[in-house]
Amino acid sequence: MAISAAFDVGEQCPACFHRLAVGLFEWHRPCPRCSYEGSTLRVDIDVHGGAEVVDESMREEGLEHLRQRNFQQLEAELAARVTSTGHPRPTLLDVGCAHGWFLQASSAHFQGTGIEPDARVADAAAARDVDVRKGFFPDVLGSGERFDVIVFNDVLEHIPDVGAALRACHQHLLPGAGWWSTHRPARACCTEYRAGLLGWACRRRSTGCGNRAFHLRMCTIWMMPA
Repeated sequence: MAISAAFDVGEQCPACFHRLAVGLFEWHRPCPRCSYEGSTLRVDIDVHGGAEVVDESMREEGLEHLRQRNFQQLEAELAARVTSTGHPRPTLLDVGCAHGWFLQASSAHFQGTGIEPDARVADAAAARDVDVRKGFFPDVLGSGERFDVIVFNDVLEHIPDVGAALRACHQHLLPGAGWWSTHRPARACCTEYRAGLLGWACRRRSTGCGNRAFHLRMCTIWMMPA
């Protein structure tokens, strides 16, 4: 991949903190040092519930079976690792909880709270009788709220300022607690990305026609900052 020698001042890799380059497109931001790839694109979220950005019925149909299966595995692993620091059950924050599936899957072992910025999706999650707050992380949290674990399920790649999000985790985790992220590995996204589809309308994705749930970045597990 050809990378321009020009750098945008102030754009720093969230994984290794090297300056990002301008890559295949004006909005493409690869890191010359590690395998991180990001963008300057902006997300499009229906925060007020007035205009559906994504066909959520198709997205739900395309993702539910896969997500439910994955969430069962994740819940079992977290239940074995996370202990409570003062509540009957460990407290869990699900950032970008979408339809509330993971909150439901983890309810036997965790006292869960979800955050979802898309107003329509948040309403759908609340209808499943889970605790969901409309808005963005960490804006909708009180300054003193702390959790035993904070979970990002296929969410970090959609957050514009991932560094700020991870710093907020430290502010809202109890002592000895940690955050957990699941995401598509960078290699799985390469074909889509090289075709220029990262951040564009990927109309043949299983998430539904006209999906614009942008992947703003791609990274591997070993790259994630501590």
